[in-house]
Amino acid sequence: MTSKTDRTADGSRTIGNTLEITDLSFRWDGHHQPLAYPEVRLPAGEHLFLQGPSGSGKSTLMSLIGGLIVPAAGSVRVLGT
Repeated sequence: MTSKTDRTADGSRTIGNTLEITDLSFRWDGHHQPLAYPEVRLPAGEHLFLQGPSGSGKSTLMSLIGGLIVPAAGSVRVLGT
């Protein structure tokens, strides 16, 4: 496994973005609107809080990030992979 890294002045490696989401979409079936996550970038060391009403896609997003479900389109990169 590789990750996108940068070098600091002392030569140690740092990770650029912990999470990168680009043009991600998911559709449960043909009867519902697709969920769309256009762009999310979470730099290393930053935190992200997901908030929204029931049914807004929070758990679906976490399942997409974790690779438990496959997106209809787009990409998810965690630690550069």
